[in-house]
Amino acid sequence: MDDLRVNDFSVGDAFKVEAGGQVHVLTVSRVEELPRAARDAGGFRLEFAGPPQPILEQAIYTFRGSLRSDDIFIVPIAAGANGATYEAIFI
Repeated sequence: MDDLRVNDFSVGDAFKVEAGGQVHVLTVSRVEELPRAARDAGGFRLEFAGPPQPILEQAIYTFRGSLRSDDIFIVPIAAGANGATYEAIFI
């Protein structure tokens, strides 16, 4: 996670995440740069949109994209009939 940069993500990027024996697709819905981060790679915040069920628990998951795989800690921040929203912060 230390080498990830804000430029590694774009709105619309889709990732496969395995949890509970199932594969879920989470899509980047927001990318926000965070000033004053302690990380050498810079700080940023991501939001991912996922299906309404199941709600993934806060945890580290392997995100498999078309070009790379990364372990990312996500937290569910919203849920509704249209889907769930997850947040990852890199500071």
